Amino acid sequence: MKFLTKWIPGFVLGLVAGSITAFAHADRIKLFDQPVYFGLVLAPVFLLVTQRGIMSYSKNRISGIAFALGWLAITLKMGSQNADGDLALGGNWFTSAYVGLAALVLSMSSVISPRSKHLTSQ
Repeated sequence: MKFLTKWIPGFVLGLVAGSITAFAHADRIKLFDQPVYFGLVLAPVFLLVTQRGIMSYSKNRISGIAFALGWLAITLKMGSQNADGDLALGGNWFTSAYVGLAALVLSMSSVISPRSKHLTSQ
């Protein structure tokens, strides 16, 4: 039961953060008639900060791994077609870059030990 109390908050937060970044990654602005995909950088950074936050709050890696699994679950769901044939995550280069970058960042971050809120001074 204690395992579930560590796992569920990270998974639910991963679902929510993954839903937000699935749309935010495609955000862009025009600068000198060229699109600048700032969402491609902002979305993985948001995921990383959120994952590290839940890991720091719960003081364990399990919640970070669960966060990554929640993000993966919602990303796979949004990447598949619905009944009308629509995709939330389109098949273009910046979506592929977002998925690859986010998977790399989340998997690497989940194995790093969380920092304790109360650090002892030497």
